[in-house]
Amino acid sequence: MAQRYPWLEMFTPINEPLTTARISGLYGLWHPHGTCEATCFRLTVAQCRATALAMKAIREHIPGAQLVQTEDFGRVFSTPRLGYQADYENERRWLALDLLSGLVDDDHPFHRRLLDAGVDRRHLDELSADPCPPNVIGIDYYLTSDRLLDDDLRRYPDEQTGGNGIDAYVDIAAVRSQMRDHARLRFRLKEIWDRYRRPIAVTELHNGCTREEQLRWLIEGWQEAKAARHDGADIRAITAWSLFGATDWNSMLAHQKGYYESGAFDVRDASPRKTIIASAVSQIAKEGAFDHPALDRPGWWRTECPPIKPARSMLLAGFGRMASVIEECCHMRRLAVRPTPPDKLTQELAQTNSWAAISIDDAGRSSRGSLSALTNLRCRFPGIARLDLQAARTIGMVETANAFLDLVVDGQTGMFRLLRAEPNNQYWIEAVAEDESGASYAV
Repeated sequence: MAQRYPWLEMFTPINEPLTTARISGLYGLWHPHGTCEATCFRLTVAQCRATALAMKAIREHIPGAQLVQTEDFGRVFSTPRLGYQADYENERRWLALDLLSGLVDDDHPFHRRLLDAGVDRRHLDELSADPCPPNVIGIDYYLTSDRLLDDDLRRYPDEQTGGNGIDAYVDIAAVRSQMRDHARLRFRLKEIWDRYRRPIAVTELHNGCTREEQLRWLIEGWQEAKAARHDGADIRAITAWSLFGATDWNSMLAHQKGYYESGAFDVRDASPRKTIIASAVSQIAKEGAFDHPALDRPGWWRTECPPIKPARSMLLAGFGRMASVIEECCHMRRLAVRPTPPDKLTQELAQTNSWAAISIDDAGRSSRGSLSALTNLRCRFPGIARLDLQAARTIGMVETANAFLDLVVDGQTGMFRLLRAEPNNQYWIEAVAEDESGASYAV
């Protein structure tokens, strides 16, 4: 690659050496499907050596090539009884960076464990004598990165029980616990900076959720990175991963079900379609800030405090079950919505700070007088922009409503047909050139 693309400056030969070693050697999900600490450690050292050797070869062609080493540096919290396990995991998370930085000598906390795991001492000495420290440390940070270990199993009847051979416990996302306020990107950035004093970039920042929650996570990450930089850490960038989304990443590819999480673009359509994430990334890059009405309220992982001012709302006109479902979905997604009489919709949109007006044709009749097989959802934005979504009544109402609200948050305009929708925002749409009256919209 260095020979073919000599203008490249930054390289990541192996993504997340320790994390991938855990997935492959400790959890058994990827090849070689190991389930012990020894396999995990041997894989970690092998990948760090491969990274160092790769960078040496790259620098023969590009002398100034920089190593951007990514890793998941999530912190582990615990109940008092499991403090020893949390301490172990919190020290282990640094292992790949310590190896590359030449810090794993005889006095390192994991040196003896690595040797006991079957790691060749010569390989450790090699990394220690000729280190390959990253030029930029990349933290891949998700809502589930920070963890809580809890030995009170009665509190988690639906969670899978794990353990370490000494104690049994559950391992849950810290944001779903009393430690949520400690699960913040700025704290992880400070920990990295205090340990290594090297430039840092947030190299993966993604939330597989509804569109406004994806946006809230991105903007929170941007704000947290700025706060860490203000506190003295050398933060260089954040990255909206991934550009075109990811498939089956919710199971670490263990299950191939076609589960799709959109990124800056949604590629489930015939051509990539911009989401609000793309708009946010573009504006942040140009202006350093981004605003959207959905940001008036925090993500589900943050405690909602009484607002200083009312959130900008959507207007909802319509009757029947679908109107109730859309209203409930808005509440679940922390999107402010205000029921409005149909004849007041245009006036309210023009005269208030409302940002979208939704109307529902949920009880239409065919030319023969029978109930229509379709539900038509419409959204008007300030000005003349308009979104229309047509859905078969056989598709679940909640799934239809959530797909529609994603498009509304995106600010999507045009006419679309909902082809299929499943729980967890798994839906497929297609663009339609004209509506029934023949009016054309941008698609």
